[in-house]
Amino acid sequence: MNVYLKDTNNKLDLGMKPLNGHGKVEASSHLYGSDDIVSTDDAQSDRKIFTVESSGGPKEEAFYFDNDRFDFSPIVVDAPVIVNQNELKAYAARLLEIIWKKDAKKLLVEMEPKIRDYATAFSSPEVMLRNSLVEQLTGLFSHEQLKRPSIEAIVLVPYCDGRVWALKMKPDLPLIYVSDDGSIMSLEIYVGTVDG
Repeated sequence: MNVYLKDTNNKLDLGMKPLNGHGKVEASSHLYGSDDIVSTDDAQSDRKIFTVESSGGPKEEAFYFDNDRFDFSPIVVDAPVIVNQNELKAYAARLLEIIWKKDAKKLLVEMEPKIRDYATAFSSPEVMLRNSLVEQLTGLFSHEQLKRPSIEAIVLVPYCDGRVWALKMKPDLPLIYVSDDGSIMSLEIYVGTVDG
């Protein structure tokens, strides 16, 4: 689920490789509100279905769709490209220190842009999203299996031509990650330039 959409010309890449015989992949776009339940078998009348079929080798197709509820172009298209990876690593080190101290309130301050954006995308009150995030962080930070990555274990992954970066833990794990007896809890961290 991605809330960071533009108002027009959003792109969805679908790829498939049938194991044998004929294969079919379906995807769809639907804008959810604050009280909507996210489900793969929803039957909303405004759902747009994208289908890729193949009777042999791999196949890839790109689909485009619009979004009339909000526009995050200032973040994913117009924001400055971040070229200084040393600055990103310094910011990652700052976040790691907060995570190591298990300071949910301090990390929440760093995540205010996400709260604001999700409130816009889901038409939800910011206070509700903030409370939910505090609960999630508190649960993650209190878990004894919480990973404590070093700065050397951080991987920077660019998105949107380098305007947004994911901070990950080697080899390809979210920065905040708990694995316990087959159960996984995690929180992805993305950074970019917001309001200058």
